[in-house]
Amino acid sequence: SQFGCPPEAWLSDENGRKKVGVDHDFPAGLSRLVKHPTWLSSKCSIPCKDTYKYEEWDKIRTTRKNSPYYPQLYTPQEVKCKNDNGRETKVLVVGGTETRDYFVEHFKERMLQRPSTTAYGWAMRLGAEPQEAEVFSGLEDEKAIWNYASALIAHSGLLQFQPWIARDVEAYIKKSNLPLDASYDVIHVRRGDKLKAEETKPFVDHYWTVQGTNPHGYIPFTHYLSQFHSDACNSVRELNFDEPSFATRLSYWLLRQAIKTNKARLVYVATDDPQEVQREIDELPKDEDGNTIHHDGCHTFQFIFSPAKLRPTDEGSAFHLHAGPANGDCGGRYERNIASIADMMIAAKSKTFVGDFNSNWGRLVRIFRMQLNDTTNSDSDRSPVVERETRVAWGDQQPLPPGL
Repeated sequence: SQFGCPPEAWLSDENGRKKVGVDHDFPAGLSRLVKHPTWLSSKCSIPCKDTYKYEEWDKIRTTRKNSPYYPQLYTPQEVKCKNDNGRETKVLVVGGTETRDYFVEHFKERMLQRPSTTAYGWAMRLGAEPQEAEVFSGLEDEKAIWNYASALIAHSGLLQFQPWIARDVEAYIKKSNLPLDASYDVIHVRRGDKLKAEETKPFVDHYWTVQGTNPHGYIPFTHYLSQFHSDACNSVRELNFDEPSFATRLSYWLLRQAIKTNKARLVYVATDDPQEVQREIDELPKDEDGNTIHHDGCHTFQFIFSPAKLRPTDEGSAFHLHAGPANGDCGGRYERNIASIADMMIAAKSKTFVGDFNSNWGRLVRIFRMQLNDTTNSDSDRSPVVERETRVAWGDQQPLPPGL
């Protein structure tokens, strides 16, 4: 499985000490990660499970995708095959990319059409209550529709981790030095292969053009820190020092005292480039307690990094699921999978999240930071959803669904 192998996925010898093979009855694919809601498939089992092997399914998928008319005139290949009970069924053979492209070309505009009686049913299938489905069916703005769908996903429990995933994510979080009973922020720094992508490189180049200095090929960590602002600092800057009256001097002194007494912000750093980010932090000034001081003098930070001790790869980073030689190591993939999920859960519950929407990871985090608002009062002019504080450090500001 691309999601790796937990201990339960292996067969052991009679003594239970030595792995003797993979348990082929153990959930594979996405089901290794999340529970499949039985009501989505009417409790039907996976169709045609033993008819074709993975490589054969994949060949059918790519043959259709390689059409010169893809994706504008693309329709998935329909295959007739037999289930385990001998009954014949039809299967549409698609991968993640084809599902996305098929949706964009054939269904996206339909889902945005309003008024729509089917929108009510879509919301109910996402776990909405009747009142919530009614609100969803009345939304017209594309962003508002996606925000409400995100809040429904986060609220309804549609996505539930398998027991072994929940167990190992909890154990991973406990190994970190992050006190979950305290207020904390999260900074997500995505580098690696994402910086080479065609859609993100112009943002990086523009940043360094504005700075007028030699580029490093990535957005520096200090730029992420600059997303934290302080009302107290802004008030100091707005004081009129051309006329330093007693009131001005007193206000300045009081504000500076307030800044000094502020506790250091506890910040968890989720990144695929921990060594370089740590080096950038080490170069920043520190106070007498060892906390990092922001250049504006308004904030001090205490940083906590992921506790993951992942296996190195030829590329120098082991945080990607398919990184280097560990790609063929099912246990290594599982470790990276657990680390990524744990970071995502930590980010979802943080007070403030600073990151970007260039990566699917950042977009997933945003889904779990959306909350339904109480709009039962017909006179209420409140937004139907509430988004926890999220600040986009750079790149595309549009919070699209993952993969789009």
